[in-house]
Amino acid sequence: MRHLSFLLLLVTIASLYSCKKDELGYALTVTPHYHIDGQELILDTIMYQNAAGNLYCVNRLRYYLSNFRFVRSDGSEVIADDGVYFIDAREETEITLPDVPTGSFKELRFNFGIPADLNVYGNLPNTSENVGMVWPEQMGGGYHFMKFEGYFSSSTGTDGYAIHIGNNACLADISIATLFDVDADGSMTIGFNLNEILANPNTFDMDSGNYTMGIMPAMLEISANMHNAFTFEQTP
Repeated sequence: MRHLSFLLLLVTIASLYSCKKDELGYALTVTPHYHIDGQELILDTIMYQNAAGNLYCVNRLRYYLSNFRFVRSDGSEVIADDGVYFIDAREETEITLPDVPTGSFKELRFNFGIPADLNVYGNLPNTSENVGMVWPEQMGGGYHFMKFEGYFSSSTGTDGYAIHIGNNACLADISIATLFDVDADGSMTIGFNLNEILANPNTFDMDSGNYTMGIMPAMLEISANMHNAFTFEQTP
């Protein structure tokens, strides 16, 4: 009798744990994978060519992703994580979405940049990473959404470029369509093609202009290009 009671207790605990897990959802890790039209990103070496024909290298890529959502097959949207994540391409990064509900999904959505309510200096934790991304107050304040920097071969030798975007108007809402199911903890990889930052739909020629900060038309063009820079490489 005691043995039977013990078994019933174990079954009850397992059932409660299962219900609890379903209610809380699952943890998914999201890992960015950097490439240039299929070539692996190697920092600090001039070896890539963009759509404008510029030969360039990447020395720095720092940016924010935020507000991760999943779209179900019926079109309803689920907020997976409304946090803000600072990412440095020099560091291996895994974003953990801790509470993704079970189900079938057709799309991943997230923001490239910081939502307006948090894009105010002091609204993010005062870490060295966030302080290093502060956008000048006289130019609107808040934080950089991206710093994309390096060198390129120009007609006069080797010059630097600095593609920076910030300001709320430059927040990009990214959508990546693919079919996937969530029924356990897992991981996904999203490809980030850096050449798309410079190409689609707006071609950025470094010979014509090698920086964007404070130039709103240029920043808006780069922000529009971000919609085409991300793809799914691995689903859960």
